Amino acid sequence: IPGAEEAAADEAAAPPAEAGDKEPGVPEADVYGIAKFDLRGICQDHTLTYLQLEANLLPATTIPSGGDLDWKSRPGRFMEAESTLTLTLETSAPLVPPPDVPRPYLRVVFTMQYGNHRLFREILQIVRGTNAAALQLEGSPKHILTTLATFKLSPEQIVDPMFKVLTGYHLIDGDMRQLAVEGTVDCMEAIVEIARRAVGRDGNKILLNTLLTYTTRVYATLGADLWPIKLSAPLTAIMADVKTQSGTRVRPECKEAVRRLTALSDSKWLREAEQGQMFPSDHMLVFVDKKFGAELTVTDLTGKKPRQRGMHRTASAEGSLYATTDATGNDDVGRQRDLHGGEEEGSHRVKLKDDLDDQNPEYLEQLSQRRRLRLRRDIASEEYEHIRELEETVGAEKRRQWQSWNVVRITHEEAAEIAAEDAAAAEEAAEKAAEKAAVEAAGRGGKPLHTKDFVWPLARTGDELKLHPMRPSDSRIYELQEPWVENELHPDPLKRPVDPAAGTNRPAFEVAAKCAPTFEPDPAFFASVHFVDDALAQEMKEVRVAEAAAWTNKVVVDDLRVKTLLPQREKPGQTDRYHSLLHTEPKKLGVTGKFVKGAETAAPVSMYLTEAPEMTPFTFRDTDTMTFTAGPNVDFKRFTHTVGKSDLHTLNRGTALQE
Repeated sequence: IPGAEEAAADEAAAPPAEAGDKEPGVPEADVYGIAKFDLRGICQDHTLTYLQLEANLLPATTIPSGGDLDWKSRPGRFMEAESTLTLTLETSAPLVPPPDVPRPYLRVVFTMQYGNHRLFREILQIVRGTNAAALQLEGSPKHILTTLATFKLSPEQIVDPMFKVLTGYHLIDGDMRQLAVEGTVDCMEAIVEIARRAVGRDGNKILLNTLLTYTTRVYATLGADLWPIKLSAPLTAIMADVKTQSGTRVRPECKEAVRRLTALSDSKWLREAEQGQMFPSDHMLVFVDKKFGAELTVTDLTGKKPRQRGMHRTASAEGSLYATTDATGNDDVGRQRDLHGGEEEGSHRVKLKDDLDDQNPEYLEQLSQRRRLRLRRDIASEEYEHIRELEETVGAEKRRQWQSWNVVRITHEEAAEIAAEDAAAAEEAAEKAAEKAAVEAAGRGGKPLHTKDFVWPLARTGDELKLHPMRPSDSRIYELQEPWVENELHPDPLKRPVDPAAGTNRPAFEVAAKCAPTFEPDPAFFASVHFVDDALAQEMKEVRVAEAAAWTNKVVVDDLRVKTLLPQREKPGQTDRYHSLLHTEPKKLGVTGKFVKGAETAAPVSMYLTEAPEMTPFTFRDTDTMTFTAGPNVDFKRFTHTVGKSDLHTLNRGTALQE
């Protein structure tokens, strides 16, 4: 708030007030917190009805020279704790009147059960009758319905407030109907009267506020009739489907329209729906119809059952498509009485039982009586009285606890009273603790569950808050201040000797320090204990040799190779199948000499028996006479050896191969 800092400075510089003399608006407490908010925004915007602000909580005191008291280390440290206070302000209407802009249009939303055909037909009759009169349509009811369903308003007619037509949409999902009707204020009088009469009956949800008007029509581009949209599934199921809310299968405009229609059906106030922008636009409804649209039926469009096969339509039934009720609101137009007093549109069938009686005047009277009793109550006064009771009971107890905790607030007059209350409370707490300890001791075999009472931790001081949570201890800081000694804690076998020549062959590592020249006369000052290059490789080799020798000294066997004997089996041969027949000595030789016993010709030696063998020098490789075991110049792989030339006959394979 402008000037708040200067006012606070003047207030701090003002002379201290007398004890008990409080300024207006200052709480009775001696130490408190204060937060300041700027509320000019809600007084300047004509559309703002909700405001939420957050401000830092600042410490304040009414004790003279209170800046040096102990209250700073008590709960008054709001700045260190980053304490804030949130203010939420909500009004039923803007505090600033809107600018003088013509707002001639009114909007009403009906959400009803699908079976509430009476209310639906009543709204439909008013919309179609008003639009037919404004467009000056003449002809049969069927012609008028067709014209209204296909008529498109021109841009001049849409923006003309003197054009008395009603537009909107009609959403159907099988479970409910949602009708949004908009038009000029004078044309909407009949719709408003229906809405006021039907609110709260048969599960109807109606959003109506005659003080909330609009500058333009939203659904005039959809036509001169309520644009019907039949959904393929209930609206709640479409909203809950994950495929609708994720992915790219549904357009963003269609997703937003489904969300707005769902929120509009659950809303309770028209102004809430307007502030939440729950009304879908005309092109959003087109996308919903394209994506989730289903086939419309006669019941969807007219609220009547379709004409059954074998039933003729009367003249009154033909006209009932347009005028479903007469001028007095009677719903008997286009119907005929049957023998039992029932009604059926254009039907000559006889009903076998009466219609279901859905009227319960006793229950409706009971609901009206409850509503009248509820309206007689002053809810605001009851809530204020309840708040005062809480302030006297719970609030007094909270203030007493605050005073007993914050010792600075204890005055001389309240000290004795607070001390007496504390003594009584302590005595009562001691009795309860003794009873609890006795119960616990009996249940745990004489052992108490808690040996000490719970004690609240002390508040940290400013010096403690400045310390880092990972700060090392004082002993660790002292230890880190000591100089570092290389290999101080290592055992001797792992420690490198200072002099490499003393007990080891490792050469010294000398390095030229890259720093300003010094006047150090001792060359060992620049020596290093680390090896590199060949010296490092030699060192690693010696370590490996030493490890191998140490492992070899631990070996107690003669041979380091582990020998295993695995079972072996003989390799199978082609003649193993005859092993069961040939495992014994033959009893008789089938061939004796060079002829088979009883044969006229000699025994065959080769499968080629048509001609005598032919000796040819043809070969596929050079003949080496020294490599054949059959004798010099004899190649037993390419020649046939016989006893006589007339004994064997074979094909001339050599000639064939040569060709």
